Amino acid sequence: MGGFGGGGGGRPVIRLRGGGEAREEARVRAREGWDPEVYRFRGVVEGVFGGMKTRLGGGYLWERKPWTAMARALLELIAYGLRVLLSLLPPPPGYKAIY
Repeated sequence: MGGFGGGGGGRPVIRLRGGGEAREEARVRAREGWDPEVYRFRGVVEGVFGGMKTRLGGGYLWERKPWTAMARALLELIAYGLRVLLSLLPPPPGYKAIY
């Protein structure tokens, strides 16, 4: 069947220098702590945060300073939590549910 990336017997076109092993100290330390069992959950975490981002209006945080970006992210997380909580509670007496 051949194809790309499926391990169909092809060989890499670009040679890796040094046999493909990490040489920089930071990369060597990162490889020591690497756990593929944990990494496979990356998609789950990205899916949760991607869904939150989409529901909250999507887009980037436009703040320039890290502390204001963290404050905005925290406020958006609180707003998301309140939306979830209010969607689980019944409407108050006299109000009709809109969902």
